[in-house]
Amino acid sequence: MIRSKWVIMLVGLVMALMVFIGSCIPGVEEAENIMIYEVPDLSNVKITKALAIYSSIVYKSLTYRRLLSERDLIAIVEIDYPIKTYHVVEKNFYFTLYKAKIIRVIKGPEKLDEIYLYQIGGYRPERNVFWTLEGLPVFRPGEKWLLFMRKMNYEKNAEINLPPNTYHAGGLEAIKIVNGKVYSMDNFEKIAETILPEQLKVKGLPLQEFIEKVLRET
Repeated sequence: MIRSKWVIMLVGLVMALMVFIGSCIPGVEEAENIMIYEVPDLSNVKITKALAIYSSIVYKSLTYRRLLSERDLIAIVEIDYPIKTYHVVEKNFYFTLYKAKIIRVIKGPEKLDEIYLYQIGGYRPERNVFWTLEGLPVFRPGEKWLLFMRKMNYEKNAEINLPPNTYHAGGLEAIKIVNGKVYSMDNFEKIAETILPEQLKVKGLPLQEFIEKVLRET
């Protein structure tokens, strides 16, 4: 009996110590069961990508026509500050919210100035590591992307209390814009080379020409 009391006290002490350590990490906020970490400059952070399983059958039949039909918002965005990682402690689940300015809406609500992009994974300050899944883009402030997004399900994610205009950023179908030209994820992610179908691959095509090509396909 005495031994079990000591075990309970020890467990309680360890949990209290973990909360204290978390509160001492710079850029950390507490929100009930969620720890929030401000993501630093990723050039000074190790990026780790976990193995992800993608269905080649699903992607094989994916076209821009389908993306335009099925996604809620298709837009050119510029990644902005701040970027925050949310750690849902009970489930040990990490996700990151990126703030993004809307440059141009191709499909969706026209009167959007900024949105939040939801992405699985995030920053772990105790290891100074940014953890994510293979194939998912890691966004950095100042970058421009053409994204095919789904609106987040607020009822399903009620415990997280997501901000308005939060969209799932998507994965392999994301298009990066560099100097006015577009590049699909197979240019940056090895897994995308084999999973992404040829009809979604693009390298160095001028942005406007690419948009016109996509719209023609519909």
